[in-house]
Amino acid sequence: MKRLLIILMLVLMPIVSAYYWDSSIGYYGQNQYYYVVFDKESEASVVARLEIQNTENLTSLEFMIPGENVEVINIVQEYYEYSKDCIVWEELACDSEGLCSKACSEYTEYKVYPPKYAQVEYSVEDYVNYLNKNFEETGIMYDVAEAKKVVSLEIPEQDQQDIYILVYYKSTDYVEERSGLYEYNFETIADEYDTNYVRVSLDVAEDMYMEGLSSAIDYRQSMSSEKSIDMAMIAPNIAYVETGYTEEAQSLDPYESFNVEGKYANSWLRMNWWILLIGTLLVIGAIIGGIYGIRELNKKDKKLGLSLLVGLGTGIGLWMVLGISMYILTILSSIYYMNIVGMLVMMMTVIIGLVLLIAPSILVGLKYGLNNGIYCFLTTIGTLFMLMAISLIVIFSFLPTSASIFYF
Repeated sequence: MKRLLIILMLVLMPIVSAYYWDSSIGYYGQNQYYYVVFDKESEASVVARLEIQNTENLTSLEFMIPGENVEVINIVQEYYEYSKDCIVWEELACDSEGLCSKACSEYTEYKVYPPKYAQVEYSVEDYVNYLNKNFEETGIMYDVAEAKKVVSLEIPEQDQQDIYILVYYKSTDYVEERSGLYEYNFETIADEYDTNYVRVSLDVAEDMYMEGLSSAIDYRQSMSSEKSIDMAMIAPNIAYVETGYTEEAQSLDPYESFNVEGKYANSWLRMNWWILLIGTLLVIGAIIGGIYGIRELNKKDKKLGLSLLVGLGTGIGLWMVLGISMYILTILSSIYYMNIVGMLVMMMTVIIGLVLLIAPSILVGLKYGLNNGIYCFLTTIGTLFMLMAISLIVIFSFLPTSASIFYF
């Protein structure tokens, strides 16, 4: 019995400790947010937001940006002024007339919005030079140049509960271009602190295509074309940017970076040509197979063969009508005040679809008999189902992307 109690205590003790542990006590961590824009010159424009708990009264900061061809364009600090309000008053003394003097014994402090921004002075050096500058002290010479840049800066506004550093930089090290297809491998900033949460939102320039993007960001054009941007405009929104393609990570150790891989291209066709090719071959193969089977059957029963051929052609026609209708509706969905036109297109699609679905089978049944009419209808349904299945497989077969974590 005692052994059982001891085992239960050992199992439950970490759970109870975690429940009552205040995560803010003695914890030193950060959050990182990134908005990355890729362009056709294989360049990545990055705005990074580093949020660090200022539990040690930071006066300076160092961090590493992966890449050899990295250009740090601007760094600013977002800071706040603080206001105090008294929440507990204490009476000190009262005079003979009953008037009492009071003093505040407890204050509450809160940030004053909107934030302000201070220019940050910084220096950038190669990682190998950073390691070798202390050669006289360590006696160790590093001769392997790693592709990193070390950024050192002084924090201008140090009396802050949290330090918010905003870094705008560009690099051509994250993208490789192959005949109009761009493969990217983006890595986040690494420093000496634990990272609670990392969020990377990816975007491309307006003339490029990336799988999964669902919305355009107003300032992506200025990021990809200009050397300087309004950091005060972008900075507050980095943590909330939603491009439709976002990767996240949690609980990164010191000097650990988050890596995001994927592809973008000049057009959807360049990105997904193989999907279109496979889909086309499958459709052609299915149609040829159906025609060949009907041709062999037509040698034995011409009426049945003709009925199945009509059903095959009707199914292909229905599939084409639905495809064209979906394409038109997709275009109209991006144009304002086109709801009425869209409804008309849908109504016409339904009418044409019903006519193609029913009329040929009825005509075949009237001319060649009820059974042949039923075979024609079933062939129409089967052909439409098969072609729609192939189309859906093609539509949802997008190129995979991945995200992983790397240590420096």
